[in-house]
Amino acid sequence: STLGWADAPGFRRGTAQPFRLFDLDAGRPADLWEMPLALMDTTLTAYQRLDADAQADALAAVAAGAREAGGCAVILWHNLLGADDRAWGRRLDTLDHALGHARRQGAAIGPLGALLDRRQGRSWRR
Repeated sequence: STLGWADAPGFRRGTAQPFRLFDLDAGRPADLWEMPLALMDTTLTAYQRLDADAQADALAAVAAGAREAGGCAVILWHNLLGADDRAWGRRLDTLDHALGHARRQGAAIGPLGALLDRRQGRSWRR
């Protein structure tokens, strides 16, 4: 999903909680879940032109916001085929550091479907 901001980190829908989309034709919630996209790498690099330290701070802030809300934050990090290998390596290092920090803070990291299945049984409503 791309229900997020291109030029700034944050939860466009105002929530860190996954939610079911609504099927207008059927008049009921659909079996399709929206996971809140909170940040893209291009937000930090192309739009905001942040250095590695500021990127790490933005990633940490998004993770902290999701943690405080008891929700999740989807981070989209594009693969850049044909990109400058050194620049790409630095970007991956920034992401790796941020994910390691989030994991140490108790974040669950993995495929969206598996994370949703794991949380549905505990606190997210169907």
